[in-house]
Amino acid sequence: MINIDNLTSTKFYIWNSGNDVINSSDVVESKSFTIFSCDDTTILDAQVVNETDPSNKFRIARIENNMVKIEFDYIDQGEGCLIQLLH
Repeated sequence: MINIDNLTSTKFYIWNSGNDVINSSDVVESKSFTIFSCDDTTILDAQVVNETDPSNKFRIARIENNMVKIEFDYIDQGEGCLIQLLH
């Protein structure tokens, strides 16, 4: 059991404001969509709260102590999602 002294919710938007589709294969594995927290902050949970098009298939691929990896199939122009972290 974790003793939580302070709980914070942070929201991140991932958005394609460009002119081309971003396919998951366009993202280099070593540069994948990853959110890191400070060393003294533990990420307790992450979820996709909303997405403009469910066929983008945004998903939380992995949660570790201070890191969340996000995957998707593709992101069309003007599409994206909202990710919420509890830390």
